[in-house]
Amino acid sequence: MKSQQAGAPAEAEAIRRYLDSPDPSNLLSLNFGFTKARVLDAALELGVFTLLSGKSRNAAALAKALDCSRDGIERLLNALVELGLLEETVVGHYAVTPVSETYLVRGSAGYLGQHFAEVMRQWEHWESLVDVVRSGSSQGDLGNLWARGAHPGMFAANFPVAIRLAHQATEQVPVPAGSRVLDFTAGAGEWGIALALHHRDVTVTAHDDPALLNVVRARVEEFGLADRFSFASANFAAPPFPDAHFDMVVFAQASRFIGGEEVGRLVRECARMLRPGGQVLIADVLKNSSGKPAPPRSILDLSLLVNTLRGRLVERSEYLAYLADAGLWPGAEMTSGLVSVITGVKGAETVCDGL
Repeated sequence: MKSQQAGAPAEAEAIRRYLDSPDPSNLLSLNFGFTKARVLDAALELGVFTLLSGKSRNAAALAKALDCSRDGIERLLNALVELGLLEETVVGHYAVTPVSETYLVRGSAGYLGQHFAEVMRQWEHWESLVDVVRSGSSQGDLGNLWARGAHPGMFAANFPVAIRLAHQATEQVPVPAGSRVLDFTAGAGEWGIALALHHRDVTVTAHDDPALLNVVRARVEEFGLADRFSFASANFAAPPFPDAHFDMVVFAQASRFIGGEEVGRLVRECARMLRPGGQVLIADVLKNSSGKPAPPRSILDLSLLVNTLRGRLVERSEYLAYLADAGLWPGAEMTSGLVSVITGVKGAETVCDGL
């Protein structure tokens, strides 16, 4: 008995180390976080959301339709319910949630599956994160302007998300009547489309890789804007447009992929193609200027290290320096969510505080 009593304080101290330690739940969740992306990817590849669009089915029917094992599909379905992507309408019957119906059903206007698949293809690059951090360099080609067409999932398939921001931002952008707009890195065409919707008498030239221009054409047709759009295959080395030809040049969602020197060169090209009094509109994710990490900007910046040769988030001050170097005066600015808009005006001396 005496020996047990003598040992009690030591035992209490030993267990207290664990009971009083910080809760590790967040670490465990981070470590297991990759599974959520894999569950979504598998469901998209199998076509689960598309098969369930507009109706509910039980696991047995889904297993037969998708040529899967009953046990395997049921476990996957339950995981999708846990993630909020499916709901169990009655016991054993599954249906899509509103967000899944909107964004995860193939053929829908809001389908994001191609974008998610593109992100999943980065898996191998992320496996090399330790080596990339040590060396400071990657072999990813997302920053290659001449390879944009090989990555439609990254540069065009996120239209349902991108158009929301572009529509909000361009609603506040003053554009003179009859303006000619160049959508320089058109992607899926969201910025040119948004400008055309807000300003009924502007015309837009979409410039990008031919594979991406095919996506732009389809979106332009969707909005009934074909008579106000023209298309030019990309030549980022020597853009095929004369000096002082456009009233606005949009340079959107490209800077972070290509790195500083190339950004400066392309801003100068944008300025060259701009008439006096016209404006360049730059839209991208800015680096947090406070010096403190700003999630998810920090993760996005790390992703650019992993997936591009020279890509990185650029600070606002750097963009202002690029504008000045190109002979542009700083104009209006705004931020919505992660994306900021900075404008530069050619041959004007007025500085605006905001859109």
